[in-house]
Amino acid sequence: MSPSALSRLRRPEYTGENRCWPCTVLNVALVALGSAAVGLLSPVLGALSLLGGLVLVALRGYVVPSTPEFAPRVAAALPVDLGFHQHRTDGGRTSESLTGADEVDGETLVRRLAEAGLITADESGELFLAAETRRTWEAGMRRLRDVSDDELAAATASAAPFPAEGRVEGDWVVVTRTGDADGTAIDGDEGDEVWLSRAHAVADTAAVAAMGDAVDAETAAQAAMPFRLFIETCPLCGGDTEETVVRECCGGTQGVYDNPETPVLACVACGEVLYEF
Repeated sequence: MSPSALSRLRRPEYTGENRCWPCTVLNVALVALGSAAVGLLSPVLGALSLLGGLVLVALRGYVVPSTPEFAPRVAAALPVDLGFHQHRTDGGRTSESLTGADEVDGETLVRRLAEAGLITADESGELFLAAETRRTWEAGMRRLRDVSDDELAAATASAAPFPAEGRVEGDWVVVTRTGDADGTAIDGDEGDEVWLSRAHAVADTAAVAAMGDAVDAETAAQAAMPFRLFIETCPLCGGDTEETVVRECCGGTQGVYDNPETPVLACVACGEVLYEF
């Protein structure tokens, strides 16, 4: 097998330091059982199946499709703790906000959005997106999820409250600041980069567009991350979202009653985490 073919097969997010050993053991066991069954018909094919399966597990972390999705459910049903641990697909990097800032004055932000008619509150004080805001936001997400990497990077950079350029690196959209808000050019360094997961880039870019001219660019960018609290459809696949938890397992999300860990808002269909509470 050529090096290029091997590189296409590799899944670094599920191997190396990110490898989940219980998932690996489960897959090796399934490969062995399947190969043994094939071996009853043809010892040669059984041996080839075993070899091929082990190579795929070594290169990809697992060979049985959707292992990261079903493995935690299998583990949860067993009477013993298999020690599943969540691997990191981001190399330790955390998805940021369009502003690159960590702190936002929430009270001031809510007041500005309410005054602009972008959010409303019921009698109990619970906040909701205005109906037209939601429709525009969801339409924007549907459009952005199908665009090319270059188009998404450019749109995300345009949504930042400062002059910027965008690029896509793997599953990340990187926004590099090229100037101050007044347009003055700056020499960028790593501190002037904002890294967003693809799902967050789609959601936040569409959110800024949905706010339009109702608020200033800085407020819109600050509000983009909190907007994800209201998200009902996944920016990547369009699936429904639910409040759930991230378990300490490579499988990602599990129901809130299955050993709660970190509460999140996630997609039911693909498991993408959209907001961490």
